[in-house]
Amino acid sequence: MNSLSEIAVSRRFALKAGSLAALGMAGACSAGMAMQAMAAEAAAAETSFVPSFLVAPEPITEVTETKDYDVVVVGAGSAGMAAANKAAEEGAKVAVVQKLSMASSQGFNAAGVSPAATDVQEAAFVSALISLCDLRPSRELLEAYANTSGEAIMWYRDLITRAGVELPAEEESTYVRDCNGYEVEFMTARPSGTHASAVIAIAEYAQANGVDFYYEMPGVQLVTEDGAVTGVIAGAEGSYVRFNAKRGVILATGDYQSNDEMIAFYCPDVLGFPPLAAQRDGDGHRMGVWAGGRIEPIGHTKMIHDLWMNAAPYLMVGPDGNRFCDEHIPWFKINTLMRPLMQGAYRNDPDFARIFSIVDANYLAQAEAWAEFDSDISAKEVPGLDEMSLGTAELHITVTADTIEGLAEQMGVDAKALAATVERYNELVEKGADEDFGKDARFLAPIATPPFYAVQRDFNWGLSATLGGLVVDANNQVLNADDEPISGLYAVGNTSGPFFGGIDYPMTFGGLSIGRAVTTGYIAGSAAAHA
Repeated sequence: MNSLSEIAVSRRFALKAGSLAALGMAGACSAGMAMQAMAAEAAAAETSFVPSFLVAPEPITEVTETKDYDVVVVGAGSAGMAAANKAAEEGAKVAVVQKLSMASSQGFNAAGVSPAATDVQEAAFVSALISLCDLRPSRELLEAYANTSGEAIMWYRDLITRAGVELPAEEESTYVRDCNGYEVEFMTARPSGTHASAVIAIAEYAQANGVDFYYEMPGVQLVTEDGAVTGVIAGAEGSYVRFNAKRGVILATGDYQSNDEMIAFYCPDVLGFPPLAAQRDGDGHRMGVWAGGRIEPIGHTKMIHDLWMNAAPYLMVGPDGNRFCDEHIPWFKINTLMRPLMQGAYRNDPDFARIFSIVDANYLAQAEAWAEFDSDISAKEVPGLDEMSLGTAELHITVTADTIEGLAEQMGVDAKALAATVERYNELVEKGADEDFGKDARFLAPIATPPFYAVQRDFNWGLSATLGGLVVDANNQVLNADDEPISGLYAVGNTSGPFFGGIDYPMTFGGLSIGRAVTTGYIAGSAAAHA
């Protein structure tokens, strides 16, 4: 299969050649000169088209030390810890190289399809998720998740417990979702606290049971011999260490949210959204490409959350106090409306990138009524009125007042603009028709009874993850340009794909992201151990 740049150049070359033929340029000399000019242009285009991060560096040949293992895992997140522990359990001698000083993960829950699910329930889940992701995922990868994730999550629950981390009571470890008319049960692993603390405990457990960890040891380049991956070079220039991997290298470096160049190329929607995790630079993506792999097509999925996580279609206003949309949309897609605001904030004032949901004292009853028409809507109380802390920032998520003008002052928006917006909205409610944005009239409700609340939809807190990675098969083995597995190379979690593909991460299935990380690590760890 040709590279993207080759296809683009070839197509332009063919079009120009066709144009020349149409003009009747039959002279051999003239045609030859024209063809030479086009060939030179094609060569220049080929050189300039490829992003710098996809250009392979010179092989590193000088190392200070060599270490021998069966399996080497690059990265110590949820996927890497699952892979390392599973490979070790299967009898492999395992090393983990990690660029940070500790294991690192994000998120709260991990989920998988119940092992008791029938074939039709698994198939229904796969088709439902493919539809949610705009038909772009690999069915093979989703089927592997559906078939294996329940088993993997049960194993992971046991691993977490052995590592000394608390889990909720058994009766709280499942949930059910409707998938194309079939009720599908999901198993969950939600440790006390977050997975950030859980992976640290799991790493300590793995180390106590024979897995070797090398912290502050970033993977830099894969070692290849005759097209096969046989190890990885890690560390820093002048003190590189070569880790030989007899059975396989598993790339588990997470996403690329901290790499501005990769963001601009693969997921420009999120330009301006600050990354929530440091040093997620796409190291594994780049190393995999340099070793012959390829990254799934451009247009990667973004994961951006806000605190309230509320899909109830309350009036929504921007930083100028004006309404700007039909508010009946899934909460996890509202962040896309932030893009023009984020671009403005990125260039000018960060405070500009704010949007608010405006409600009155009856907001819970309104949501309960709306839930009869849309099962994704639930009655959620506004986040606490106390000042909240996120990192070093002190934030007021919710403000309240007995008048709209007072609310505007608390929000920091123009009082006249907000009052006019609310007045107009109430007129539309009275008419029973949204003449401005065409929102379903069933979801119109007045903003008239104090106290009034404004909840900031703080999607500009940042980017949780970019979901697009190296193309893999059902064993999470990286595929080359001809769709053939690269011997000795695996990618898991957010370093692998195409598992998603829509604009936004689908929140329909709670715990899907970490559930996939655990499952793919479980699959690849076992496959590599037996390679």
